[in-house]
Amino acid sequence: GFSLTGTSGKYATQDLLLDISGPVYGNIDLNSDSAVRPGVLMLGADLVLASTASFTKGGIIKGDGHTIKFVSGLTLPDNQMLQIASDTIIDGGGGTFTLDPHAQILVDSGYTLTLRNMTLKNTRNTVNKPSIRLTTTYSRLALDNVTLALADDFAFRTGQLYVHNDVNVTGTS
Repeated sequence: GFSLTGTSGKYATQDLLLDISGPVYGNIDLNSDSAVRPGVLMLGADLVLASTASFTKGGIIKGDGHTIKFVSGLTLPDNQMLQIASDTIIDGGGGTFTLDPHAQILVDSGYTLTLRNMTLKNTRNTVNKPSIRLTTTYSRLALDNVTLALADDFAFRTGQLYVHNDVNVTGTS
């Protein structure tokens, strides 16, 4: 795993360009509680997360058209946010991507987040803090072979939603 802890100060940066061919094991901490700004994970190639990989904190991901693939399951912890700041694909390989209570994926204006081959499970969110938020009408979410397992209402108030292949909705809300 890795952690972006960077230096503090007005002009501090906490960016990591990751261009590796092997899988990542362990915790991924993008330092979302930084006083300056969260860490930025920039992908120079597709990224494979091993079964032991997990996010411990949110942050910013710039996929630049690359894919983050996990091989079993992945969880975004309580109250953490992943901000998608360029076109990014997250491929679940048939596993479950769980968003713990009040966790959120935020898609910036002009970019597309593609969720593929997974079950997306939210555990607790509110109308004011949905599990996935598209920031403007130019933000896009593409679902491709995804099951949405919803524990709370899921609102798309702005942005564009694309459905490819099979997309199922299940849950109690």
